[in-house]
Amino acid sequence: KRVAIGAGILGTGGGGNPRHGELRAKQQLVDGHQLRVINLDELPDDALVVPMGGMGAPTVGIEKMSRGDEGKLAVQAVEEYLGQKVAATVPVEIGGGNSFAPMIAAAQLGLPTVDADGMGRAFPEGQLVTLTLDGIGVSPMAIADERGNAIVLNTIDNFWVERFGRSLAVDFGAIAAGVGAPLTARQVRESTILGSLSYAELIGIAIRQAHTDKV
Repeated sequence: KRVAIGAGILGTGGGGNPRHGELRAKQQLVDGHQLRVINLDELPDDALVVPMGGMGAPTVGIEKMSRGDEGKLAVQAVEEYLGQKVAATVPVEIGGGNSFAPMIAAAQLGLPTVDADGMGRAFPEGQLVTLTLDGIGVSPMAIADERGNAIVLNTIDNFWVERFGRSLAVDFGAIAAGVGAPLTARQVRESTILGSLSYAELIGIAIRQAHTDKV
């Protein structure tokens, strides 16, 4: 709940509905999965970490039924493409439901999620991340839908990832799960915003406390 509140604030209206992300995350616990958030010092420098989140129109996520494991399918597509196992996921953005998307996929795969993200808030296009500033490519990127389709994009730069990925998301029905920018833990440490999930939780704690004090 606290993370959802803080993510909603940091997302400034983007990243999907934080309440829906929270409910989907709680469902993983009901299904017997474990939600684990870790610091980067718990991973070796060469561990493979993948940023992820939803792509498309957030309102469609309210109207359209999902199968619940689209993120997991996209992670597996990246693993198959690279021939390498993923060690952890990380939010591509700290905003709305996308703060929970990597935790949900990681829970289904038995993996942890790293306490970081690619911008410090929600963003409208895939190239608008700190990785782009450091010249790190977002591709290969996998996107998957509720039907089980999974497509891997390998593009020349992050602008083309956004262009192709957005078009495919529309074909998928205006929303899809995206997993890209396979990073080493060292790259995550050097080129992302660290402590984002913890920061969202602190905001949530402060807001809930303010409401309590007001009463």
